[in-house]
Amino acid sequence: MTPAQTPLLLSGLADELALMIPMVEGLAGLVKDHAIQADAIDRPRILNQGQAVDDLSQRLAALRELAEALSDGARVESALDTMPLADLAARLGLAIGTLPTHAPTPVAHGDLMLFDAP
Repeated sequence: MTPAQTPLLLSGLADELALMIPMVEGLAGLVKDHAIQADAIDRPRILNQGQAVDDLSQRLAALRELAEALSDGARVESALDTMPLADLAARLGLAIGTLPTHAPTPVAHGDLMLFDAP
């Protein structure tokens, strides 16, 4: 791949991710409908599945934004710093040997973090 092809590939990747997001959001609607019709005993498990689908949608959107920023010529570090999901930005930063400035504090496996601190 030539350097000139990289922005085009990233732009195409962003477009593909943008097409996936509505499909995943549609799945979230199906899970919600299923939760409404489910027995009370099954509802918590189904709601957890719905949260996982919502998380996937947010991650796809963040990756789309990252790909768009990079295709527009943003520096990798700057693009990671503006990602809305700090845990995803931190993992991607580690993959290239850097951490975004808003990277969350590393947690032990098994620790649950529902919200990142600003």
